[in-house]
Amino acid sequence: MERGEFPGAEQLLEASLELARSMGDAGKDVKCRLLLGRLCWALGRMEDSERYYSEALSGAKNAGLPKEAEESRRALDLGKLYSRGQTELFAGQHERSAATFQAALSLAEKIGSPEHELKCLRQLSLVYWARSDLENFLATNEKSLRLARDLNDRREEIKASISLGSYYLKSSDYSRALDFYSDALGISKAHGNKQEESVCLQNIGLILSHLGLYERASDYLWRLTISTGSREIWYFSPRT
Repeated sequence: MERGEFPGAEQLLEASLELARSMGDAGKDVKCRLLLGRLCWALGRMEDSERYYSEALSGAKNAGLPKEAEESRRALDLGKLYSRGQTELFAGQHERSAATFQAALSLAEKIGSPEHELKCLRQLSLVYWARSDLENFLATNEKSLRLARDLNDRREEIKASISLGSYYLKSSDYSRALDFYSDALGISKAHGNKQEESVCLQNIGLILSHLGLYERASDYLWRLTISTGSREIWYFSPRT
């Protein structure tokens, strides 16, 4: 997980969990489920994450492991806050959503999970965008980008870079916007993230058009057409 190699990490953890079960080692069983809960969270598989944390909580209670039980409980509470914050965001309840994600971030700090913190920061940044609070949007995404790079989480690095590109595009700082979109484009192509690649191609084309570089802009939009057959302009979209 620390290297961002999620599929390999999941296979190793599942194998470790099976070994712990076969040995009847309740402590290792709980630890594996906690790690799988965190991994599935990082992958955006919230239902799987909740299942592993619920199993870890039950196992920790039965094995008399209060620390692990508390971590499981807090992770489950965090997941509920995260879902509630999203619902409030989509309902336009921005103040309530911001407070909910702040509470989730507090729990992420208590369980020592940068993976949880990263996703909560991204959602909080969307609240700031919806409120036109661009300075907090900028600060939150800068923190997200640093954290994503520390975790070597390429998916979140792409999203944070696109969000920062959107900030600088809206601020008419085209040079910096191009830098972030270009970074995100390179990572998206390397990892086969087609939707994010399309976002980057569209917005790079848009920026180049603003700069009067029409031939280069046409090249990016042509690449977009070949890739997706669409020319809609997106900045980014809120997703888990």
